[in-house]
Amino acid sequence: MTAIPFDIHQRYRGIFRSLEPYLSEGRVLDVGGAKGAAAALAAPGLDIVVADLGVVEERGGVRADAVTLPFRSGCFDAVVSADLLEHVPERSRAAVLREMLRVARGALIVAAPFDDPRVRAAEESVDALVRTRLGGPHPALAEHREYGLPNLRRTVSELGAGGRRTAIAPNGSLQLWLPLMLTDWYLADHAALAPLRERLAQFYDEVVCETDAAEPAYRHVVTSVPAAMARNRSVDMKSADSVAGRKIDYDGIAALLELFRIDSVRSADSAREAAEERADRSEQEARSLHSELTRLLSHNRDLEDSLRLHTAELEELRAFRSRFTDSVPGRTWRRIREHGR
Repeated sequence: MTAIPFDIHQRYRGIFRSLEPYLSEGRVLDVGGAKGAAAALAAPGLDIVVADLGVVEERGGVRADAVTLPFRSGCFDAVVSADLLEHVPERSRAAVLREMLRVARGALIVAAPFDDPRVRAAEESVDALVRTRLGGPHPALAEHREYGLPNLRRTVSELGAGGRRTAIAPNGSLQLWLPLMLTDWYLADHAALAPLRERLAQFYDEVVCETDAAEPAYRHVVTSVPAAMARNRSVDMKSADSVAGRKIDYDGIAALLELFRIDSVRSADSAREAAEERADRSEQEARSLHSELTRLLSHNRDLEDSLRLHTAELEELRAFRSRFTDSVPGRTWRRIREHGR
């Protein structure tokens, strides 16, 4: 099976780690999880149902808009959402959160990259690499810019409605997320490096993922549970104000970006040289074809001249034959031939 990209591992491992104290088995709705990674990464006792506009229903998903989920209230033991909010217009985010709260009987876990200058800077670095390699913007990050990243404080407030308890956990240290994402996109752009990309994803999942939860983080996982469920459970109820964290040391990341930039320039130079070689070959072929065409046209003109000459000679012979046939010698010749028969 193709390895799940490290970033998908990251978000769902963080979600299920936050869900674990509240649910070990039952029905879980994954809102916006069209790629189906939740089922692959969930604990064996969890029955995952995916609701997404891009879902293929024959595979067990439900095609649905998160603003109006087609389920009765409280019909799922838990609801999760991984990196969905930033792809929802700001005016609709509160409605999406209310819908997920409505269908959740127990915990609701929402993971997303929330608005933070450091997160925006990291995304701009990834987008710069993608533009260099692919010649256009990163599709998902373009939507992040269009809709704006969600506000963490506002999201926590919405998820705390009705006396529910909330907790915040960092997910994906920016110091690690950014170089890994740059490397992942670089590898994805080279088909020959696909096995290495899979090994990177496997290494992240097996070695790094469980401890990749330090500030400053690329995303945060917000847990919302009914007050009764939160009692007698040891949960780190971190506030939105405590997520400031330390500054990022960009020196290593800048070096990595410079490496990719140099490689991009080299790739562009190689592509240009290859294009120039193809152009030279095409020009040589065109000159050769032009020379051959000129030769054939000249030969064709010679043939036409020869044909006109032979046609004229043939007409003269026909005219001579006609005159001879009607002359005295001609009539005498016919009588001799007829007498000989």
